[in-house]
Amino acid sequence: MGDGEIIRCYGFNITAAEYNCAEHWHVCYRCPTLEPDPDIAGIGVTIAFLLSSFSTLVGSLLHLLILRSRVRDRESYNPIDRYLRRRVAVPLFRQPRCKEQGGGGKVEEALFQFVQSMSDAQLASGLGVLLAGIIKLRHDTISIYHFSVVTNFGWLSSNVHLLSLLSIRTRVFGSLKRAERVEYARATAGRGGVLGWAGRAFGLWGDVMVRSALMVGMVGMLLYCSWVGAWKEWNSQYECPARCALGRPKGGGPLAWAIASMILAVWGYGSHLFLLCIPLQVLWLDRFRSRFIDNKTEPDHPMKGWQKLARVPWYFLGSEALQWITDGLVWFVWGCYWIGSDMREVRKGGSSWAPGVWEEEFNILGFGQLVPIMLFILPFWQVLSSYCYLIQPPDVRNAHGEILLPMRSSFLSSCWAGRFQILPKYQILSFKRLIE
Repeated sequence: MGDGEIIRCYGFNITAAEYNCAEHWHVCYRCPTLEPDPDIAGIGVTIAFLLSSFSTLVGSLLHLLILRSRVRDRESYNPIDRYLRRRVAVPLFRQPRCKEQGGGGKVEEALFQFVQSMSDAQLASGLGVLLAGIIKLRHDTISIYHFSVVTNFGWLSSNVHLLSLLSIRTRVFGSLKRAERVEYARATAGRGGVLGWAGRAFGLWGDVMVRSALMVGMVGMLLYCSWVGAWKEWNSQYECPARCALGRPKGGGPLAWAIASMILAVWGYGSHLFLLCIPLQVLWLDRFRSRFIDNKTEPDHPMKGWQKLARVPWYFLGSEALQWITDGLVWFVWGCYWIGSDMREVRKGGSSWAPGVWEEEFNILGFGQLVPIMLFILPFWQVLSSYCYLIQPPDVRNAHGEILLPMRSSFLSSCWAGRFQILPKYQILSFKRLIE
């Protein structure tokens, strides 16, 4: 079809290249036929997004389970999290064998680096795909179907990124409860005591500021894309340019989903941005939570009746376990469903679809298809290299923790060193020496 396709209108004909939503929406019989765009909805991009989101989801869960298996009972105020910690985290990651081998810390360190890199990748990829979709929308070069795919990818990356922040924040900031802050200050008395803890916390302001700014940009674009997709005819006009939805009346199912998505976005990003701000979180824990939610930080002050009732919804809203189930698992499955549902509509075809759209869009493996798949390998290579670095015997490193091998950043050399207990005096290694 292409730009030379003839569009029949009332009393005249135009080509697809001449079609304009503002001028021809009410005077033409149909929109131009849907053209393939494999760099947006191709098999390579789809696989890369789904696999990266799923791996981040699983990595965040495992890392959070390892961290929570070390939490003492008195530190866990939420009964839902406390129950699941005893039943799931502790039996899985605090077995005697794991303690003897000391593998928990090595696995946790490797998982943390993996989750951190994948979290940043989710944020960057979500920002990139949403920004590209909005630019194409302004240039009138993207269809409603492809804009729906862009929005779904953005939501998928957003939800997984927010979930990964839970384990990263727990690892980097630690517990900010009053008792835990005092214990940490005592443990670091040689490094400045409370001032040392404050320096450690507020020394992260650069990373927090950059991350917060990117998150604000992410939620802003998500809200905008959701509102664009609230057009009441959105789900029945996939082949039309997405620009046709601008200024059209909102309503029906698309509007209901847009409102629900926007509420969840504001709540999710608002709560995580609040938790990234350490002064606000400390103020909440020390001054307000004990007055409105629980009295476990101040047991000498008995709770009132309305405070006991307020704890019940708070336990559900503040539960890490339920947050992983809802924000992570449920929304990941729901996002996959919507992506598959949109693709099924395209695959069905119809009178207004270009012939072979599905096959052409999914079978062309170009630059935009292969690059995301190749980049997806990097985080796994990083976590393997990190783990092999951690299993090095002590005598393979010098006083600065550097491996005394000519290829110390190599995954293969690190694993060989950890596997065969190579001593520092062997500066030049070969497979022959290893075999001997």
